[in-house]
Amino acid sequence: MFENMSNSNKLQTYCVDLLFVYVYNLNVIKLKAFSRNFHNLHKNMSYF
Repeated sequence: MFENMSNSNKLQTYCVDLLFVYVYNLNVIKLKAFSRNFHNLHKNMSYF
């Protein structure tokens, strides 16, 4: 796949992939934290 690509292009593609994975994981972690907080909030609200 990379045979006709230059090394800089390879590196660029790799960096973009890394960035994508990083952002994706960040969002998953945020989503998990949010759902946990939301669950706790819901539990607390059910006391009223």
